[in-house]
Amino acid sequence: MAETDAEYGLTPQGYVAEPEDAIQIDLFELAGSLMGSNIGTAEKSILGSFIRIVAHRMAKYEQTIGNVWDSWFFDTATGITLDKVVALFGLTRNKSQPAYVSLSFTGKAGTVIDADEMFETEDGQTFILEDAVILDADGNGSGIAVSMDESADANVAAGTITKQTMPVEEITSVTNPVAATGGMTTEDDETFKNRVKVFEESPSGATRDGIKSSVANVAGVDQVEVNVNDTNEVDENSDPPKSIHVYASGGIDGDVAQAISDTLAGGTQTVGSTVCKVLDRGGHPQEIHFDRPTGVPIFMTVTLDTDSTLFETDGIDQIKTNIKTYLNSLTMGDKVRFTYLYTLVYGVVGVTDAEIKIGRTTDTLAASDIQLETFESATYAPGNIEVVTNAN
Repeated sequence: MAETDAEYGLTPQGYVAEPEDAIQIDLFELAGSLMGSNIGTAEKSILGSFIRIVAHRMAKYEQTIGNVWDSWFFDTATGITLDKVVALFGLTRNKSQPAYVSLSFTGKAGTVIDADEMFETEDGQTFILEDAVILDADGNGSGIAVSMDESADANVAAGTITKQTMPVEEITSVTNPVAATGGMTTEDDETFKNRVKVFEESPSGATRDGIKSSVANVAGVDQVEVNVNDTNEVDENSDPPKSIHVYASGGIDGDVAQAISDTLAGGTQTVGSTVCKVLDRGGHPQEIHFDRPTGVPIFMTVTLDTDSTLFETDGIDQIKTNIKTYLNSLTMGDKVRFTYLYTLVYGVVGVTDAEIKIGRTTDTLAASDIQLETFESATYAPGNIEVVTNAN
């Protein structure tokens, strides 16, 4: 083979696969040195065809070697190989799981709502009651329900589960006072790698980054922020002296609390309205406090002009799906960018013009951004997004 300056193979930049054309040149030169410079290697010659076949196969081997090399490192591994590499860090890929939610019922006193009864949101997210509920003397009751869908879409906002799949006359109403939590889709490679990077870069122990890393690795958690007040005064967030206040979106309450406990020094005060009893490293029970981010419902009106020959019958649904995906991608403290919404609307075929207004309430709709506070997160509800179209 022709000499190279470590251009291919294992280099300081990793494994560089030799391309097919370079392999051909090497083989032509090798054949010439062994068989004489006058040998025929034209494309249609027997030797030339054979060399090209060999070069093509060798190039595939080079790519395979490169892929094997890359599979040894978490930032270039993929699929099941990524899972095996990251297992060395003690981490596993978050698998898909359903969301859980508390449902509140009103109706005729004494009514039994059987386990496995189903209740829905307006956009079809269905939840199944885990245990039977008996309405008390005042006609009230509550129970835990689990989503049929194993994805983050099942983490519906408070007050959105209002429909009975199979209506029962004795049940007057159903709702969820708080948002559903814990639902998630199996982590894709990119999300998994990003979480590993946070874990690698975050020191362990009771530091802001250490706690954030620990909670972020809880299954179902998609957002984490931590306020550490290490002063002797109440801070600007109204947190008491020498305290830690964790805000986490997603995940089961007990799992989040345990992750916080696992990183705390003994006696550290935690702050928050969600309270769980867990065991510390010494096996002693302790109360862990934390909060869910404040959900900010985003209201929106979208007025469209469309070309009726191009605008599809599900065009409005496409726009709402685009908006939902965008709002769900935002993290605590993000900005809802008013101008970015136009790219989501104009990306639907047939839209010729659009006017968009957004706000925290229907009374504050405007053509301007919405800046979320540090511990606020945007929430999506189908009824908050109004899309009106005028076909041309």
